[in-house]
Amino acid sequence: MKGLKGKLALVTGGGGGIGLAIVSRLAAEGCAIGILDINADAARKACDAVKASGGAAFPIQADICNYPALDAAIKAFVAEQKRDIDILVNNAGWDIFGAFVKMTPENMNKVIAINLIGMMNVTHIVVPGMIAKEAGRVINIASDAGRNGSSGETAYAAAKGGVIAFSKSVARETAGKKSTVNCV
Repeated sequence: MKGLKGKLALVTGGGGGIGLAIVSRLAAEGCAIGILDINADAARKACDAVKASGGAAFPIQADICNYPALDAAIKAFVAEQKRDIDILVNNAGWDIFGAFVKMTPENMNKVIAINLIGMMNVTHIVVPGMIAKEAGRVINIASDAGRNGSSGETAYAAAKGGVIAFSKSVARETAGKKSTVNCV
């Protein structure tokens, strides 16, 4: 990765797992990072790790499924930083394994809300700033389950298929505005 020094990044689900690995790599490349996680303690610990290695990180506690609270948290972060976000990594996700016919409607809705609607919420809040400054990068984390399906995680596969289609659609909308949207 080149050209990231001094960029402002936002990583959802950055408090652990894949998100924390993404945070660590972006920090090593010189990005200042907003670590957004529903778990405030995990976000703080991730920030402490980045700061201990000489990087700049800021914890943001928010539920990506709660649009008003998420909007307020991201806008407060942008105001504190006195600039718009350059890089958004939509990494937050959640799954519960089991046969589709045995899954409760509540669990189906939660999987879809976190993996698809939450990602759409964050993108909806962040991308206008990227468009306004004619620069920005959005990276959405999908899954092969979204392309090929996956036994035991049907709702997750449906949500990640939605992430892929959403990414392609928003990429078309932002391409002429010097922002990119990709899906990994």
